[in-house]
Amino acid sequence: MILNNFIVMKKVKLGVTLGVLFVALSTMISCNENEDSPVLLKAYLKADGNKELVVGEKNQTVNAKIVLTDKVAAPLTVRLKMSDKKGAEVDFLNVSSNELVIPKGSNEVAFKITLKDDVKFVEEKRVVLSLMTQDALTVAETLEVVVKPALAVQSLTPEQRKLVEGYIKKGMDITPFLGKVKVKTTIISAADGSLKDFAKAFTKETEGVTVIELSEKSTAELPVLKMTENPMGMTEFFYYVLKKETIENDEYWYGEYAGPYYAKVMQLINWNKTSKETFSAVLDGLKLKGNNEIDYIGKGKDSYGEEIDVVPFEFSYSAWDRLKKLIDEGNAEAKEYHEGGATPRPANYLNNTTIAKDEYEKGAFKPTTGRIDFNKGTMTFEFLTSHAGGADYLVIKAEYGAK
Repeated sequence: MILNNFIVMKKVKLGVTLGVLFVALSTMISCNENEDSPVLLKAYLKADGNKELVVGEKNQTVNAKIVLTDKVAAPLTVRLKMSDKKGAEVDFLNVSSNELVIPKGSNEVAFKITLKDDVKFVEEKRVVLSLMTQDALTVAETLEVVVKPALAVQSLTPEQRKLVEGYIKKGMDITPFLGKVKVKTTIISAADGSLKDFAKAFTKETEGVTVIELSEKSTAELPVLKMTENPMGMTEFFYYVLKKETIENDEYWYGEYAGPYYAKVMQLINWNKTSKETFSAVLDGLKLKGNNEIDYIGKGKDSYGEEIDVVPFEFSYSAWDRLKKLIDEGNAEAKEYHEGGATPRPANYLNNTTIAKDEYEKGAFKPTTGRIDFNKGTMTFEFLTSHAGGADYLVIKAEYGAK
């Protein structure tokens, strides 16, 4: 009995000893395996703030960085890759370097993303930035950058975008000329006008901005532009002339020699030197021909209502809106004053002489020209216009530069 108990106790001790030995060996093997296996780092690609770039806009940068889950014991080189949502490589972004080095003792590196200068597209693009595959590193979070078309293109309808894309394929990239475009305008006025402000010759230079859209008159074969604000840089000058011809015309609209209806029409619609008015101009129908010429002569009317060839500016004036409303409503006085020449209608004073032939024969007449240079991103115009108190045509030169 005693002998049996002794044998059992020996077996138990031997079993415990073997168990402890097995655990110890397992632990040693596990430790050796961890020492031989590299630590798997996770990489996160992030942006500080804005993640959008817009075609045509200047000074744009996405500030990005790569952050690892742990600091590196030695310098680590990582390589960026850029692709679209389908995995296809993209090449319209610049990064400060495709190869980035995370310094020893650090867990991150910064880089910058910009848009290449020659990018041309009309639809939004989404670019995924990731890292090339390498040992001991896995990408836990990619970075998506949104590249939007030019601001002016963003407002186009889907149909218009298709047209613009077709023009680009034909070598006619009109996107630099859409939206707000800088313009430099030169106005040359001859001497001997009937109003004192135009008695002496003068040359006036202005710089401004024109808002340009794709005209509804455009077709797949022919791009047509429409200047919706400050066409040819001329709006303020046209308004200046209109006021000098009417409510600021101290020579003929006031005093004993004034016409009989001037004071009456001003009183009827509350129109005077201090009344708050709005004035605007639009120019549609600028046809961009395949030979880089721009055809923009259209039809207008002279002060008698006869059709003539002009650069077809369309004017809107709040004082004329008020008088026209009364005329349309059958107001006899309003009609009488208007027909008697006392009217704020812009067409009575502005751009109402044909440019198909020289009506003045005093030396200012010249052909109308327009050219577009898609490589330089410029449009240049030289044309004639007129006003009632002028002695000859006004010569206008407008130069549009790339945005």
